[in-house]
Amino acid sequence: MGTRLVLLLMLAPGLSACGQPAEVTVETTVDRPYDGPLHVSHDPDSASLRERSGAAGLALECAGRPYAGSGGGFSQHGIGTAQGDAREALEDFQEQAGFLDIPQDGFVVERVEGDRVLFSYDVGERTRIAYIAAGGLRDPEGEIGWGIESWASCDPAELPADVSRELGIRVWHDQAGDPVPVARLTHHPGPEHCGWQDVTFLSMGGPGGTQYVADRSGEFAGEGLLRTTYDGDVVLPDDATDTGYEYDTWHLWLAGDRSSAYIVDVDDPSRIERWPAAKDQIACA
Repeated sequence: MGTRLVLLLMLAPGLSACGQPAEVTVETTVDRPYDGPLHVSHDPDSASLRERSGAAGLALECAGRPYAGSGGGFSQHGIGTAQGDAREALEDFQEQAGFLDIPQDGFVVERVEGDRVLFSYDVGERTRIAYIAAGGLRDPEGEIGWGIESWASCDPAELPADVSRELGIRVWHDQAGDPVPVARLTHHPGPEHCGWQDVTFLSMGGPGGTQYVADRSGEFAGEGLLRTTYDGDVVLPDDATDTGYEYDTWHLWLAGDRSSAYIVDVDDPSRIERWPAAKDQIACA
């Protein structure tokens, strides 16, 4: 992997779906694109992100740890259909994979080798999202053509701020103003299909970490799911610890025993909310 200059490669019309090398028109030069394998075996059921994401994971150039990735739609998710060329395969997968918080545009062709194409989304001349499209794949209907064989992404906090905002991703910042990885800290509203859209969940520490809940509507009151109660007007306790993390006008503090989080309004520090910690992860089926 190396530094990129400008990536403006375009697939020529009629990219072969029969395993023949694809014709590519190079508009500008590329300085040392990813030179590793475009195909490695991957296991969609593996607990290891590297094993799940195959060659796409190898093509990433994250500032931190890789965030997500797996086999493509045919192999794991059972979505999409065989397409006539690599670009159509990418568009089809993106259209079907609405569960991914990934930009829909801004991808370029980084490399073509035989019947495989590496699409990359670059930030600061480094690959933050990668898709491997391959020809000769069989879709759930038995049709053979182009599909996404594997994909991988860096933490959404490594995307440009305007892109993450457009995707609805809540990226916090530390005292230095640097983005905090979403894998470490983020928040989101509850799902509408469970009627929890008035509840805000703050996840800290990634999988197995602590979940704090702004249960403003009393959705979980009396159910024994929370370590304390939500309160929209409290005084910051003496043992609270300043995390240094901010999101918009929110500043995050934690109780000494981590039983609750405190959201302090940066513009009016007298406005403080207490968000109780969940005893166990709360999820909606």
